[in-house]
Amino acid sequence: MSVYNLEDDITITDLTRGISASTSPMAPLRKSKPNEVIDLLMDSSDDEEKKEEYPARKVSRPSRNCRRDRQTYGKEVGCVTEKEDNLEKDILKKDSEEQKSSSAFSDTKFEKLSADGRKIEAYLRARRSGVKKRSFDLNRIPKSEVIPTGRTIKRMNAWTGHWPALREFMQNTIDHLGLLDSRTGRRHEALHLDVEAAGCGGQLATFRFMCKEESVCTIEVFRDELIIEQLYTFPIAPRALDTGVPDMDKSTEASAGGFGDGFKTAAVALLALGKDFESLEWKFDAQGQHITWSFEGACRAAVGRFAKCSVLQVRIDRMEKSTGEESDVKENVMQQLIKVKGIGKSFIEKTVPRLIVFWDLDDSALIASRKTGGDFIAKASVQPPIAKGALGSNLKPESGVYVRGIWVRTSKITGTLMCFFGKRLEVTGRDRNEVEDDQLLSCVVYVFRHCSNMSYLQHLMKPLRGIAHDNVTITDSGNSSSSSRKADTRGTRCKSSSSWLLVSPRFLNRIFEEQKDFILYDVLNVPPGSIFVSSKTTKSADPFIKWASAFLKNRGAPIEPIETGANRYLFQEVNELELTEKCVEMLKADTKEKGGDSEMLSVAFKKLFAFMGLGRARVYFSPHISVAFVHDRNIYVPVAALTRELIVKVLNVCQCHLDRVDNESFSSLMQAIFETLSPGETNIDSIGKAVKRAKDVHKENTNFMVNPSTSTGTSKPNKSASKKKMSSPHVEDLTDDFAICDKGNDGRKKRLSSTSAAELQQQIERINRSIRDKGEKLKNRNGTDLPPIISEADFGCDDSGHDSCLRPSSSLQNISVGFSLGGGALLCDQNAADAIKNGKWSTQIKARIASLRNVLGEATDIVRKGIPSLDSLLERIRPGYDSSNDTYEAFCDGTQIIVNLHAYMPKLRCASPSGSHPQTLVHDFVIMITHELAHFLEPRAGHGPVWRDTHMKMIIEIMVMMSANNSNHTNTSDSSRAYGTSSNKRPKRS
Repeated sequence: MSVYNLEDDITITDLTRGISASTSPMAPLRKSKPNEVIDLLMDSSDDEEKKEEYPARKVSRPSRNCRRDRQTYGKEVGCVTEKEDNLEKDILKKDSEEQKSSSAFSDTKFEKLSADGRKIEAYLRARRSGVKKRSFDLNRIPKSEVIPTGRTIKRMNAWTGHWPALREFMQNTIDHLGLLDSRTGRRHEALHLDVEAAGCGGQLATFRFMCKEESVCTIEVFRDELIIEQLYTFPIAPRALDTGVPDMDKSTEASAGGFGDGFKTAAVALLALGKDFESLEWKFDAQGQHITWSFEGACRAAVGRFAKCSVLQVRIDRMEKSTGEESDVKENVMQQLIKVKGIGKSFIEKTVPRLIVFWDLDDSALIASRKTGGDFIAKASVQPPIAKGALGSNLKPESGVYVRGIWVRTSKITGTLMCFFGKRLEVTGRDRNEVEDDQLLSCVVYVFRHCSNMSYLQHLMKPLRGIAHDNVTITDSGNSSSSSRKADTRGTRCKSSSSWLLVSPRFLNRIFEEQKDFILYDVLNVPPGSIFVSSKTTKSADPFIKWASAFLKNRGAPIEPIETGANRYLFQEVNELELTEKCVEMLKADTKEKGGDSEMLSVAFKKLFAFMGLGRARVYFSPHISVAFVHDRNIYVPVAALTRELIVKVLNVCQCHLDRVDNESFSSLMQAIFETLSPGETNIDSIGKAVKRAKDVHKENTNFMVNPSTSTGTSKPNKSASKKKMSSPHVEDLTDDFAICDKGNDGRKKRLSSTSAAELQQQIERINRSIRDKGEKLKNRNGTDLPPIISEADFGCDDSGHDSCLRPSSSLQNISVGFSLGGGALLCDQNAADAIKNGKWSTQIKARIASLRNVLGEATDIVRKGIPSLDSLLERIRPGYDSSNDTYEAFCDGTQIIVNLHAYMPKLRCASPSGSHPQTLVHDFVIMITHELAHFLEPRAGHGPVWRDTHMKMIIEIMVMMSANNSNHTNTSDSSRAYGTSSNKRPKRS
């Protein structure tokens, strides 16, 4: 080994990638170049004492950009400053320039070095400069002293076994010697690892990190002893034993962490092993001096209420070497001698697989970032054996999350290496054994987005599309194999997949939710704007859905089939609204060129709509349409001849599906059509006559509803009119509760005119009175106090046409749930009940369900505040979760209203930590609640005009209340908003 002259007067910036030696300012003052060094400022509290003990030391000033504070891996892990990080590059560049300039001279003293040679030379220069920077006068260390650390020796839960202590010792060695390259996150390119197995004298193995022919670090492993010898290490100052000692190597944002508190905690952990611990010593050789640190336990007697215990102390001995001994002993060498029972086996089996510096990775089997090689994800079992199998073929890298080359915790993806060397991921927790899930998620996304082997990532992600695409087996090297496996008929998502990357869907599903577009379009190469449909859609019995899916496919829309087992976060089934919007977009493009029958039909219906109060509504006719439908106040109808039958059908669709249709105008128009138009084809002129006749009918109906016996004028009654009245037949006054009536299927009258607020209150009072009467009878009969409101026979009277509310639902059971799901009881189907009992639901799902229950309570309070008389009916609302059906939001069984929270889950992506909820979601719940309450108030109306009128009146009353609250709270800064909160407390329910 070459000896470095410590008296050399050249100032060299540290290039050691976080060499962590002494932080004591004990170096003697030397001359230096201007502007290259500054005086180290001493702490003012003990300034004089320090000046006597150790003269001020001069250190290189770090750049301003490197002095920003940031968290590091505990206190002893990190990387070097930007200035130090680029010094090796500068050295390489300078060497290259010198060799080029000297190539013209045959007698140059420099030889032209290869690329590897320049890297080796730069590495060795960096190590020498580290020794130079950390040197001080060793004679200032007493020849013998005992330094107490103030640390109690006791077992620590997170420091059991040998791994935590060995992690600290190896981390200091790796950082001090720069064994890991901060640019690549791998073993430094100037080094190679030699491993010898099972030597003589009970030796298990020997590890040597070689730089050319020199062993920079040698680790000898015995069964009960571990010897770590490292070169280029100047003795550590005793001040490193102080708790919280300021280390200049850790003062920059790229800190590698010197010999701080970690090695002292590791020593305590080993001494706490009791009889298994034998000794722990550090030995240093430099400047002709031999220094020994012995870590010991000292007994402290009980005092007062303080119990007897053992504390850590370090005995330091310094001795000068004899003249003959100096030539045989290397300079600037440190030895760590650890004697603990079974530590050798633990080092090979637990430590070596958890430190990247020992690995030789297969780059073809990595999902690595093309920007930083230290960030990668890989399957652990397919990586080459450590040390080329010298210690056995089963000794491979251990799966887990790695931060800056060190194992931190188990992997979030089973069986994988998740390694990150940059500053994106920091270690958290007091014992440095945890990482933040959000940070880890962000790091994985970064690797995916900057993947250098995108084809490999695409192969691994392909099973996300379902079992039809999960027929490519990924080989260990990342290439696709021609052998296919049998499809999993159970259709499980990713668990049975051939891809090792998808074996832990819980973690990856969060990535799929947040990075859906990237995974779909960039990784899986799905065409942008694709519509995902399953056999449920393509084979649907619903005429519109069946036509829409076929229409879009024929028009060349990107229809992607959802295979069995496809990831549900990425491939979400298109709903009816999305299908409608896609169809409308294409149909409108077709109708830009008007002419022929379509234009004539549009003009005819425009006249009819104007009379019905639908002046903004339009009718689109197209030969591509097979099923008429409504979207955004417009009607889409197949092209056909203008006949009375077509007009009646279109007007009925308007009446059922469009808002703001005047009922009186509709009935007048229908009467006029049947009076003026004959069956078969008609024309524009006939339509005009029908509209004119409808106006007359409307006027006649208005006059018919007025009682001729009353008069609002102040003039005297006309005698002739009075005589005419006396002689006219009796006319019934129809302006009472049911002004315009018609007979329903049951022979009862059904109100067609709009109700007033007073009439709505009368309806509610009648229902409440009926409930009380039925309740008394049932209580006397069987003790129940919840009588039914709607009989089973009345459910057949559903006047909604194709929009029936009688949709499939599962059999629900009432189960008690904990606070995480909102407390109380929840009506669930069998699958959901089993998931709750077995604890299969994640914390996120539980939080979302609890939030939805809060939204339901908030919406209920809004309805109660708007219409207080509905209180007894609102008590019949029950939260439910039907995981097998998401086609209905709620249903009324005649006795109670069950709200299916499962249908609302897509609308609430995550639970709000502040307790606030999206107002659009609250409004949806308000509409749903009033929808079902209208069935209670109109038990025999189905979804006909009477039910719609009652539903609309409740909505109006609630809107009036909200408007009044907004106006009252306009000038109050701390008041709650009327749309989101309510002053009434929600009553507890079982």
